[in-house]
Amino acid sequence: MAHVELARVRKPKVVSVVVMGALTLALALSVWAWAQEGAVQEAEATAITVTPTTALEDLPQELAPGYTTFALESATDNGATLSLFRLKDGVTAEELLPALEEIDRAFAGQGDPVEAINAALELADIVADLDAEPGQSQRVSVVLAEGEYVLDYAPYPMEEGALPARSPRSITVGGEVQTETPAADVEVQMVDFAFALPAGIGAGEQLWRVRNGGEQLHHMVVLRLNEGASAQDALAWLETEEGPPPGEPAAYVGIMSPGYSADYQMDLTPGRYVAICFMPDHRGDATGQPHFMLGMIQEFEIAGE
Repeated sequence: MAHVELARVRKPKVVSVVVMGALTLALALSVWAWAQEGAVQEAEATAITVTPTTALEDLPQELAPGYTTFALESATDNGATLSLFRLKDGVTAEELLPALEEIDRAFAGQGDPVEAINAALELADIVADLDAEPGQSQRVSVVLAEGEYVLDYAPYPMEEGALPARSPRSITVGGEVQTETPAADVEVQMVDFAFALPAGIGAGEQLWRVRNGGEQLHHMVVLRLNEGASAQDALAWLETEEGPPPGEPAAYVGIMSPGYSADYQMDLTPGRYVAICFMPDHRGDATGQPHFMLGMIQEFEIAGE
């Protein structure tokens, strides 16, 4: 597991339709999603990989519906994000890009982040996002439905205060389903504002299927707690940032819109963990508070093998 600087919690970094709220956790995680063979006609799941040398115009403009893996590899000297959006009916990629740039500006102190997030969500859903620190890689697998998508690649800004340089790629998904979805070992629900994790999760490699069953954007940051530490200790540290953090990052599930799910290959060791959502409250009487302040922080245990 790569080292993570938890002290960078408050540094805003846009990763997709939304940044990780006013409290952003910059993760350098080695998280892998499941890329299992499909059963339909013994075809392999489609895989799209983006590296620092990938020419986005060389990526396919058309994909078949079904189980699809997206992978991101970052440069050794700089990280990057890769976000997949599904456009609303009648919306074009040219309309989405300015909305994403408005979010970037809002989280740089040049606007209202909640307003910018909600405006962008009128144009597109976020299906999945990857965030790879320098020299790291991430993978996620999702089920693509027919529709129009935008795959957005953005290296981290190299200067403090600079905005991301986004590179979008339009993709049309249509035709016959080519791959089936594999069975999951663990299923997790994210709702407003809680995590529903099953009891008795075992250690070792497992396919986790995480679904957003709420009405807001959610993600899941997983920390492995230090011996004797609890979720309350994590909450207290997040509120003050005083002293050493009570744990180390262990896994990351990217941001997704309500109704979507994503698959990640997890490999957790026995111990106590805490799941946290940093997304800002952005619906209804939006407070802008990170979701963990509204109760979306939950301790759980990984049993021995």
